[in-house]
Amino acid sequence: MEMEDFFYSYLKVANLEQYYPNFLESGITCSNLLTNLKTRDYYSLGIKENKDQRKLFQLIDIIRDLDTSETETDVKMTSLMAARYHSCPVKH
Repeated sequence: MEMEDFFYSYLKVANLEQYYPNFLESGITCSNLLTNLKTRDYYSLGIKENKDQRKLFQLIDIIRDLDTSETETDVKMTSLMAARYHSCPVKH
């Protein structure tokens, strides 16, 4: 699986997939690049709603907490995100 595919999967699990094109346009194509973002950058990525900013902050926090190689991070992130957000209700 390509890094962009993993990145999209992370955003989707966090219910942030609608911002995927904004990330790509800004050159953010993998989860490791997310860790360089500051909260002041969210607005320029089109993430204006507080609830979505909190979701992104949590996602970045999870990525930063994982202290493993990139391949192991992808596997662990998928499991961790699924477990963390599985119980959250999804509003359509």
